[in-house]
Amino acid sequence: MEETDDVAHRDLAGSWTPKVTAALRASGNDMAANWSTFHHVLNRARWSPLAVSRQLLLLIVETFVPAGADVDLVLDETLERRWGSKIRKRGHYRDSALSSRERSVSSPGLRWIV
Repeated sequence: MEETDDVAHRDLAGSWTPKVTAALRASGNDMAANWSTFHHVLNRARWSPLAVSRQLLLLIVETFVPAGADVDLVLDETLERRWGSKIRKRGHYRDSALSSRERSVSSPGLRWIV
């Protein structure tokens, strides 16, 4: 879990300007008179990826799951083939796309569990 949190934190802590601008446009606030105020608040705030993901999950469940219904969680493992000097958490993992029952293939990259 620590590896995934580090990758998510690194991605979210990167360049905020395109992400903030895209979020404002998607919410319909790109033409608001106080658009720069929205941008300043979102751009300068300290974000916790874990807290944001928890709030997003709660919002999705409250919106789409009827009260008292069961929620099935499905996990999937994805291997993103990346390399380079700035990729710190790269490792060798079983590559399900290239492996078969008879042969197991490992590839370097980042493993994402979604």
